[in-house]
Amino acid sequence: MAQYRQWLATLPAATQEALRARWGEPEKSSMVLQRGGEAVFVVPRLMLGKIAILPQPPRGEQWDDKEKALYHSPSALPSHYYLAAYLWAREQHKSDALVHFGTHGSQEWLPGKERGLSVFDPGMLAVGNVPVAYPYIADNIGEAQQAKRRGRAVIVSHQTPPFNPAGLHEALTHMHDLLHAWLAQDDGVVKEKIKADLLAAVQKEHIDRDMGLDARTHAQRIPGLCGPAAQPPARTGRNRPAAGPAHPGPGARGAAPPGHRAADAGAPVLGGRRFAGGHTGCRCGRGPDWRLQQPGADRALPVAAAPCDRGPEP
Repeated sequence: MAQYRQWLATLPAATQEALRARWGEPEKSSMVLQRGGEAVFVVPRLMLGKIAILPQPPRGEQWDDKEKALYHSPSALPSHYYLAAYLWAREQHKSDALVHFGTHGSQEWLPGKERGLSVFDPGMLAVGNVPVAYPYIADNIGEAQQAKRRGRAVIVSHQTPPFNPAGLHEALTHMHDLLHAWLAQDDGVVKEKIKADLLAAVQKEHIDRDMGLDARTHAQRIPGLCGPAAQPPARTGRNRPAAGPAHPGPGARGAAPPGHRAADAGAPVLGGRRFAGGHTGCRCGRGPDWRLQQPGADRALPVAAAPCDRGPEP
């Protein structure tokens, strides 16, 4: 607190008055504790060697019920704690650079001029004279310009993450495989055993409760929903969770998505409409392959993909 007050005293009188008028004295902050009779700001962080990872501080205080509205506010000053957290990173931690992660932060949206900011504009009060780098997704040019122009950030562009079929988690994959085994099996003792295992798995995961079924009802519904006589929407619907698009996380900078992920990422861009065949139930977790269904087309075109690197399902 003493260090923050010393820094605060160096700011123009109008800036000091505006901060006090909005937030009161620094000691009023909800992020201030007493330690050894001295007021201190709490700055949560994860230390990895010389690297400090901090959550970006909130623009407001706990008693302010409009925190989300402050994110883009062109007039609301940052709190004492907001400025104190950045001051800790600059002065106490002696950071050589600040790296902002996430689209988007709040520092570049603080009040002040639209361009050519003064060192006393709030955005510059936060970062001071420390270099700022900002990894930014390549398809968000508008907000990247904001971070560059008003946040004084060096923008490091990265590609959009590749999308691929979401697949199923382990328990659903097991039920999925049992279901296909039941469909493929001729009537008899083995088929009844598979059915019993499937029903037990459904009950274990409480899927019957989610569907509002009792044991007798969902046992009777297996042939109707999944058997050869089922209507096409019911038969294809069992693969719908695995078919949903998801992304496995950010791509590596400067590297194209490997193998099948490139095809999976390209298919929806080209108008992919449905999944079919391929990797349903496969260990690789890819789920079914994409097929393209262009508007007005009478058939779907398969998308070429790299062979599965996990081998066939058992």
